[in-house]
Amino acid sequence: MSATPAGTSARPLSLDDIILLNDEIQGLIAAGIPLDVGLSGLASRVRGRLRRFSEKLAARVASGMSLEQALEAESGAMPGEYRVLLAAGMRSGRFDAALGSMAEYAANLRDLRTNLRRALIYPGVVSVLAYSLLVTLFVVLVPELLSNVRSLDLPRHSWYATLDTLSRTALYWGPGIPGVLLFLWIVSAVARWMLASEGTESTTTRSYLGVWRFIPGVGGALRAAHWSRFAHLLAVLVDAGVPIVEAARLCAAAVGDGAVAAEIDRASRHLASGASLEGAFETGSRVPPMLRWLMTRGERESLLSPALREAAAHYAQRATLRAELVQKLVPMAVVVLVGGGITTVYALTVFVPLTSMWRGLAIGS
Repeated sequence: MSATPAGTSARPLSLDDIILLNDEIQGLIAAGIPLDVGLSGLASRVRGRLRRFSEKLAARVASGMSLEQALEAESGAMPGEYRVLLAAGMRSGRFDAALGSMAEYAANLRDLRTNLRRALIYPGVVSVLAYSLLVTLFVVLVPELLSNVRSLDLPRHSWYATLDTLSRTALYWGPGIPGVLLFLWIVSAVARWMLASEGTESTTTRSYLGVWRFIPGVGGALRAAHWSRFAHLLAVLVDAGVPIVEAARLCAAAVGDGAVAAEIDRASRHLASGASLEGAFETGSRVPPMLRWLMTRGERESLLSPALREAAAHYAQRATLRAELVQKLVPMAVVVLVGGGITTVYALTVFVPLTSMWRGLAIGS
């Protein structure tokens, strides 16, 4: 949805709020409690944005709106694929399955983000200490080394000019580099908040994972999670008798990945024209080969739903394994790159002047 309708929340719900709301709605439906009563009860137990959102949702449901209509009216506070999931659940009659899919994906996304943050605590502390020592080196030790070189009238190494410049400007670049990084982080956070508030950034991946999605390896884990959710939802809709063309389009929108949605939409048009699944997914398609093979095999054997569930389980496992690998490798890479880089600078800063000084003294003696 390109704009936030009037009356929607000024700020989107947090990922934890989404998970809590989703669990609450699932519990209310399972227990047969009226949604307006249950949501009013939720509003009395929580604070902040979720409380305001629950109150508005309860009021709309009490006025006669369906849950889907109420969420659509408050669309600015919800990721776009969440609303599509609800629509798919109502269309298939498997509302619980749609909510469960969103709950599992959101929880995995939260766990990935939390684990990455925790995994980077140690490398972050090491990097801050190493950088602080580097700045101290240029402020305290390097001027003394260069002063000794000048007093002994030793040959000047070309590296000395660079050291002298870095030493004289250390009070500027020392706090300046962290300041620039902090400024960029603040700008990124504000930009994400503004986009989410305007409703132009509607996916859980972008809105809630933020810059973490750019870490090498995270993209692969997310793509696997996207395809797992696509296969799971498509199986639910196929079981409910939803035509494959409509089911594929609903699932594509629910994935929350623009490239994936465009690919599935293209395949849906081929299916609508009478093509088989095998013909709809051409060579070079963004759809993973294994998923294409399972879908075409399932269609030929009239076992499309079991094949899709098998694919969903496979890609869910792949997403988990890749996420675990990222959580192990990223801290190691940070330590190696930052630690190795700063160690190299230490060596050039200290040992080049000392070596030159010792060589000059040896020649002079």
